[in-house]
Amino acid sequence: EEDQLCCARMAEILLEDGFEPVNSTREVVERWKDRPVDAIAAGKSASYLRRSGQADDLDFILDHVDDLETAYALDPGGPWVEIVAAP
Repeated sequence: EEDQLCCARMAEILLEDGFEPVNSTREVVERWKDRPVDAIAAGKSASYLRRSGQADDLDFILDHVDDLETAYALDPGGPWVEIVAAP
């Protein structure tokens, strides 16, 4: 569920910018784009995290959505791959 929710949110932005959907992309976007983030708490991955004693990880994920002010990217241009603020 969390993968579909995340992908639908990113795809929605791309569709708004004029990209054309393929296959069932539009249906997935429509199904997930307005779902609240905590909808993933009912999914299989969330159940696994609870069963395996990793509920703190789930709480961290749910508490850290859209909390970055800057986007970052990998810059392979130098002698090392480096994480840099995206332009």
